[in-house]
Amino acid sequence: MQRIAFLILALFFWALQHLSSPHAAAFAAPLTILTEEFPPYNYTEDGRVRGISTDVLRLMLAEAGMDVPAESFQVLPWSRAYKDALSHPNTLLFSATRTKEREGLFKWIGPIAPNRNVLLARKDRHLVISDFLQTLRLRVGAIRDDAGEQLLVARGYPLKLIDLTSDARSNLLKLENGRIDLFAYPETVFKWLVAQNRRNVDDYETVFVLHEGHVYFAVNKNTPDETVEKLQKALDALKESGKVQEIIESYLR
Repeated sequence: MQRIAFLILALFFWALQHLSSPHAAAFAAPLTILTEEFPPYNYTEDGRVRGISTDVLRLMLAEAGMDVPAESFQVLPWSRAYKDALSHPNTLLFSATRTKEREGLFKWIGPIAPNRNVLLARKDRHLVISDFLQTLRLRVGAIRDDAGEQLLVARGYPLKLIDLTSDARSNLLKLENGRIDLFAYPETVFKWLVAQNRRNVDDYETVFVLHEGHVYFAVNKNTPDETVEKLQKALDALKESGKVQEIIESYLR
C-alpha cells in the first residue's frame, strides 16, 4: 500500500514539473493555422482555402500524422494574422517571405516556392528606377506589416510616407488611378490580383526588385521544436517525392 502511495506521489510531482513548463503547455495545445488572400499561394475559392502553400501544408500535416481540422485554417487580413502569429504559441502563418528583418521573429519551415518582391508601376508612366533612392520622390503603396513595407523601410524609405492599406486590391486601384506611383508587392501574386480584377496585366510592369527568395511557413517562436522539425521533415519528404513541384506547376502552368 505504501509503495502504491509512493508511486502515485511520484507521478503527481512528475506531472506537476512537466505540465507546468511553457514547452509542455505549448506542446499540448492544438496547432492554429493562419493565412490570407494571397493567390496563387493561398486564397479562398467556393468557401475552401486552396493554393500552392495550402495544398502543400495539407499534405505535410498528413505526412506528419498531425490531425488538424479544416476549420483550423483561418483566413484573416495579413496585418492581424501576422500579429497573432507573433504573439500566440502553436500558431503557423503562411505564406511568409523570409527576410533578414523577420529572421529572428519566427521559426521557419520551408522553403515552399520562389517569390520575388518588387516595385510595380503602370507601364504608361514609363518609370525607370536604377537606384532605390529614386523612389523617395515617388508615392509608394504597400500592405501593412507585409514584407513589401518592411523591405522599403529597410532600404531607407520613410515609414510615415508609405501609403499603407490592409488589402492588395486597394493598392491596385490606387495604382490604376494615379494615387500612388509604385506598389511594393510580390510579382506573381500581383499578376493574379490583376487578372482577378479583370484588368490587363500588360498595363503594368516591374521597375525594381526589392527581394528575391521564397515563401515559407512562419511559426510562433514558442511552438515546440518537435512540431517544427516534424513538419520540416514532412516537407522535405514531399519535395523528394516530387509532389511539391507538381503542386507548384499545377498553379503556375
